[in-house]
Amino acid sequence: MVWAVSAASGPPAGLVAVVRADPSGSSLLLRFVCSGLATGNGLVVTAAHCVGAADASRFEIVADVTDLCERNGSSGVPVGSVIAVDSAADVLWLDVPGLNPFRELDTADPTPGDAVAWGWGGRSGPSCQARSVYLTLMADSDCRTERDRFGLPATYFCATPAGGGPNTCGGDSGGPILQAGRLVGITSAGAGCGQRSVGFGARAETPPGR
Repeated sequence: MVWAVSAASGPPAGLVAVVRADPSGSSLLLRFVCSGLATGNGLVVTAAHCVGAADASRFEIVADVTDLCERNGSSGVPVGSVIAVDSAADVLWLDVPGLNPFRELDTADPTPGDAVAWGWGGRSGPSCQARSVYLTLMADSDCRTERDRFGLPATYFCATPAGGGPNTCGGDSGGPILQAGRLVGITSAGAGCGQRSVGFGARAETPPGR
């Protein structure tokens, strides 16, 4: 399975915003639901807790944008259907037939060490600008204690802020976590927003039949 990517100096080209559909074209920031990542085959992966069991027609995908406030009144690409949901792993796949293809990037399993997460997270709600947070992924043996504390399955991995900085926030949910330019998972959960505490990523496995 391969994924979208751009130059290392900026966000991955497949970084997308999941927004609520609104024919009136209201602010993208007000309609923002979660971050996500488009793959090279018309699919978008995001966090299951963002969309849940809602009708797919209620959502649109906004691609090729890093500043949601600059695209006020814009519309996104309608979501065709929800094709796979793993609520326990907090991973959801959307079929978006009208989405333009992106260049591709390999996936990898998360390993202890440096990583970067991308999304529109902010301390007081979603941010206008897509931003990155540098993280340190924990060894699975150390992560197990943290997962057990929150009752999370083994599909989750743990991340701490690099260099004592902040961790991810709610608007980052569903956004990609990269190591050495490879996708290792998506942002899922954490103890507080932007805190110097452990956060959790979810491994984004390829959906059935793809």
